[in-house]
Amino acid sequence: MHRSEFSRCERVVVEYFCCCVAVILFVLASFNLLGAVSPVPALSQPDTIFQINGKIALHSRAVLAMAGLFKLGVSGYLLVGKNAMKKLGLISWVTWNLLLYQLFLHYIAAPNFGYSLGNLYDWCIIPPKTFEFFATAFSLVSFSMSVFFLIRNWLLAHKTQRKSTQPTRSVAGMRAGA
Repeated sequence: MHRSEFSRCERVVVEYFCCCVAVILFVLASFNLLGAVSPVPALSQPDTIFQINGKIALHSRAVLAMAGLFKLGVSGYLLVGKNAMKKLGLISWVTWNLLLYQLFLHYIAAPNFGYSLGNLYDWCIIPPKTFEFFATAFSLVSFSMSVFFLIRNWLLAHKTQRKSTQPTRSVAGMRAGA
């Protein structure tokens, strides 16, 4: 494993990016957990994606609670973790899974209870479509930026490796060959 090839300025940008993602994940986690404890009867129905052979199905309330707790844990790690590469990898993995879940729900035209808090509480003034749009935009931007930083670091690391493995001609070898 190689060390991070980011410059000092890039490391600061990556840390701020990870902190921003952590805060947004914390907000999304709190919305998921608030939705999971709501008295909405629709959340007692089986989740449309998490079904195993149609026999074992997780309820939407359980899926919301697990997603909220998971986002809360990831948010905590992003705030206290030290390894920038692990944080970027975790961000890209989590946001990729969020995007896939949203894509599958959209594909089968199922309700997305994770982003429709406006339908679950009267006090929430955010329309469900607006919240879903911003959550999807967050996932897309976070995934794109984390993959960008990971690829950039990989390219910088391989560029440095290639420079260090190229043969150099010594002064004595130059005199002998001349």
